[in-house]
Order: sequence, then C-alpha cells, then structure tokens
Amino acid sequence: MEDARSLISAIRPLYYISKLCGLASYGIFSVLWSLLQLAIVSSGFVISLRHKMSSTYKTMASKAVVADVCMSVLLFGTAISSLLLGFTINRKKLYEILRKMSLLDQIILRNRLWKVYKKMLLFLVVELLVVFLYLVLIYSISFNAYGVELLAAMPEVFAHTINLVNVLQFVDVELLLKTRYHDINTQIPLALKDNKIPSNSNKQWSTTNQILQRGRNIQSSRNRVFRISDQANNLAWNTPNHCNQNIFLSPNERMRNITNTVDQIKVSTPSNLIWGEEIKTAPFNREDIRDDTMMVAHSDLRAVDEKQIFSVDQISELRALREMHSDLYDIVELIDFHFGFPILMELASNFVSLVSTLYTAMIFMKTTTRAEDNLYMYKFLDYLFWTLLYLAKASAIAISCHSASEEASKSISVVQKVLLEQPLIPSVSSELHLYLTQLCNNHVDFTACGFFSVNLSLLHAIVGATATYIIILIQLN
Repeated sequence: MEDARSLISAIRPLYYISKLCGLASYGIFSVLWSLLQLAIVSSGFVISLRHKMSSTYKTMASKAVVADVCMSVLLFGTAISSLLLGFTINRKKLYEILRKMSLLDQIILRNRLWKVYKKMLLFLVVELLVVFLYLVLIYSISFNAYGVELLAAMPEVFAHTINLVNVLQFVDVELLLKTRYHDINTQIPLALKDNKIPSNSNKQWSTTNQILQRGRNIQSSRNRVFRISDQANNLAWNTPNHCNQNIFLSPNERMRNITNTVDQIKVSTPSNLIWGEEIKTAPFNREDIRDDTMMVAHSDLRAVDEKQIFSVDQISELRALREMHSDLYDIVELIDFHFGFPILMELASNFVSLVSTLYTAMIFMKTTTRAEDNLYMYKFLDYLFWTLLYLAKASAIAISCHSASEEASKSISVVQKVLLEQPLIPSVSSELHLYLTQLCNNHVDFTACGFFSVNLSLLHAIVGATATYIIILIQLN
C-alpha cells in the first residue's frame, strides 16, 4: 500500500479499528481474520436468537417478538454482509479508494498536505472517542435497565460495533470527497485568473482585426493610386500637346499633365474607390506600404504570441482539473460499489429499529409509571439513547452523501460563471465547454445499491414513514 500510505497515516485510528473488526482485508492474514470475525458474528446470531427464544420471547407479546426478530435479522445481516463482501468482491475496493484519494491529495493539497492530514487525524480521534463513550454509556444503561448479562449481550454488541465502524468509514470517506471537490472548485477560477492576458494586450488583441482591415484598405487604396498614376502617365503621353511637341517632355510639364489627368479621373471615379487627398498630396512611395504592412503584421504576431502563451497555460491548468474531476468520479463509483449493499442493509435496519424502539417506548410510557417501576428512568433513557443512535446514523449517512453531491454539482455553476467572464480566448472557451460537458455527464449521485438515492430527501422520507407507522401501530393497539 505504498501509494496510500500517506493517507492511511492520517486515518490510522479508524484504519486499525477497521482491521480489528475485519473490515479492512488486504493481506492474507487480514482475510483470515475477517473469516474469523464472520464465523463469530454468524454463531453469535444463532446463540442470541436461541437465548431470546428460550427466555425473553416467552414473556413478550407476539407483535414485540416479530419486531425484535426483524431487528436482530437486519442487525446481524448487515454485519455479516459487510464482512462477507469485505474480503471477497470488495477486498481491493477500499484500497483503491485510499490510493486514488492519496494521489489526488498530493496534487490538490500540495504544500497543505500534512497540515490537512494532521487536522484529519485530530478529527478522527475526537470522533472515535465520542462514539466509544456513547456506546459505553448506552450499553451501561441497557444492562442496568434490563439486567442483561454481558456474555449474552456480546453478540449484539459486536454486531452493533461492526455496523457502526462501517458507517464511520462511509461517512468519513464522503467528507473527504466533499472537501476535495471543494478544493477543486476553488482552483477553477484561479486557473484562469492567474493567466489572464493583461489589459493592454486585451485591448491590442481586440483591435487587431481593425488594424488588419486598415492595412488592407491602405494596400488596396495605394494599389488603386498606382494604377491611376500609370493611367495618367499614359494619357499624358497620348495628349494632343504631346503629339504637337517634342517626343520628350520636360519633367515639370509631364507632372502638370499627370496632375490634370488625375483630377479628371478623380472626378469620374466614385469616392469610395480612391483617397482624393492622398492622390494630391501624399507621395506614392512603396516603402510606406511596406512599413504599414510590417506594422500590421508585427502587431498581429505580437498579439497572437501572447494569446498562444496564455492559452497554453490556461488549457494545461483546465486539463489537469478535468483529469482530477475524472479521478474523483472514479472514486465516487468505487464508493458506491463498495458501500452500496451494506448501506442499504444499514438503512433498513435503522428504519425498523427506529420504528420498533419508538413504538415500544410509547407503549411503555403509556402503561407504566415511575411509581410502578423502580427502573423507569433507566428504561426511558435506554429508549431515548437508542433512538438517538439510529437517527444519528441515518442522518450522518444522508447528510454526508447530500453534501458531497451538492459540492460536486457546484462545479457546473463555477464553470458556467467562468464562461461568462470576458474576454476569453477561443481555445480556452472550447476547453471550458468540454469541461462543462464532462461535469454534466459525470453526475454524482450516491445510491443504496441502486435502489434509491441517498440524500436529505431520503432522511425526510425515513422520518415521515417512521411517524406514519407509529401512528398506525398505536391505533391498531
């Protein structure tokens, strides 16, 4: 794992806990350890179910038994599916996610790499510490409320821990993905801002076409002037005066004849074809045309050179950003593939457990008073903390996915705003349009194994469905 070592050094607390739970299977020993964890969880499910059937279920109502069995099946099923997929088809997926993310961090973060990794390490330490203390608190309350033996509750504790670690993996990867999308979105305007053409160059480039057109007019007009001069010279030689005089006229007389003939041609020629003032006053020097043409060509080449220099810099920056976006989209697909089915099972387990816990808590508060039960407060806190745990896991999954998707969608608006800025070199504008097409085609949307999208709308649906089912169950009761 050479390519992903730097990132693993930043997430090593979660990485070690994942290996301990059998959720990070890379080498042969890790696979064997995951197999052992799978055997423990599977046997624990059977032992826990038999224990409840022999003792707990005998005193419970049939509705409560069905609800508890469903909770147990989904709880252990989520843990078993995470372990089983972790060392089979998803064995290399998490490694690929870390490797690609590490390579991107070296490009995106650059000098901020280790500073960001230190903050990430501190965040994970605090996160794991809070989660561990919450689990200790909730299990302490459960043991005091119902007098459950620790040995009998160990299979469920282990399954809950595996599922919670898997959720932490998913949420932390989503947060990493969101921050990387945010970093790239901030670099898109900077890639063009740093390489913008100076204002005088922009002005020069914007007037280059006018300069070229003026040069063409000069060239065309001068050519017409020379043709008129030749016609005038020929007419001067063919005038009657010339026929009656010597064959060679003096220079002054020839110039007067040329001038008179030019005036005659000027009168008979449309004004848009010649420049009258130039014909009268400007000397017809071909060096002037050469100087004007060289001036136009020099201005054109200088503007073109500056345009090409800035265009190459901008296009290279945009191409690098496009490649980073493509790599991030590959990471999105890997995350969706790796966590899809376990997250589907986790959401189903949270929903059923949430409905069952809230319904049981309401029935308990309706039928029991503090005077009748000395452990009333422990049981009430037990229901409250388990409800908060289920809501927290579902909210963390939905919010992390929604925030990552929203940050990825912001890239489209960022590129569109850049396209509205003027002036943009045509080649850079073309590259930005390709970038925009790529972003529209690579739409980021996280799903639960393809069944439904995971976002805030899902969280709203879970809360609404939970309230609906609780109302229905209370009415039926």
